[in-house]
Amino acid sequence: MEQFQPPAWLGRSTDIASRAHGSVVVSLLHAPDQESLLAQKKIYLFGQPCSIVNFEERPPVWQCNKCGSMDHRTEACKNGEQCLICAKPTDDHSTANHPKDE
Repeated sequence: MEQFQPPAWLGRSTDIASRAHGSVVVSLLHAPDQESLLAQKKIYLFGQPCSIVNFEERPPVWQCNKCGSMDHRTEACKNGEQCLICAKPTDDHSTANHPKDE
């Protein structure tokens, strides 16, 4: 199997080392090689079974740490701050002080 480029981990290098699981992208030059690899559905790396799936590029998902919305970053937030666990305004309590009994 001839590779188009070397395998690459998905994610930031600072996050990869601390995770128990991860994803690696393998780019192959020839379609039959890709089909053959996908047909296996599983491969063992470092003694662990790994799933083989076709790569699907997806846009990044951002969650605002201020209001909890999924459509903008915290820096661009124009909404009021709220608890990210129960969505109550922070004048009631913050995410860090969310009641344990709720």
